[in-house]
Amino acid sequence: MDLDNPVIVVAIVAAAASIVGAVVAAVASVRATRGARGIASLSHRIAQLDDEADQLRQDFRAFMAAFGDATSTKAMGPLMAACEVLCANPRANAEVVTCADRIRATLQKVAIENLGAAVAVRLSGEDFRKLRASFAASIRAIADERSRVLAKRH
Repeated sequence: MDLDNPVIVVAIVAAAASIVGAVVAAVASVRATRGARGIASLSHRIAQLDDEADQLRQDFRAFMAAFGDATSTKAMGPLMAACEVLCANPRANAEVVTCADRIRATLQKVAIENLGAAVAVRLSGEDFRKLRASFAASIRAIADERSRVLAKRH
């Protein structure tokens, strides 16, 4: 090989630069792909958290609507079902479940006694305050987790 020939030297330098450029492009492509996957994964998790919070809100809303309709022992079935759905929500915290269980136990007692009395008479306002507070804590936990996921994004 004649390194005194400038054409050969230029060809060797061009080939080396081309190889270095290809390696740099491959590394950049891998990094960009990883970054895009990370962003997509975070976006997916945030959307999932939003969906979970929305489902918990819907379950709570359905429970409260069923409670408002409970004017007879016949209406207690749907109310107890709504209570169970709320408790079964994977995002319902332990306090939501405990409060809802107390309400459900009272509903069952009234249904068993078959008095037809308004359920609200048998429940204290404290039961509902605790249920609301624990529901809010469950929603805050989802929001906090969402914030942590968002913080990882930046």
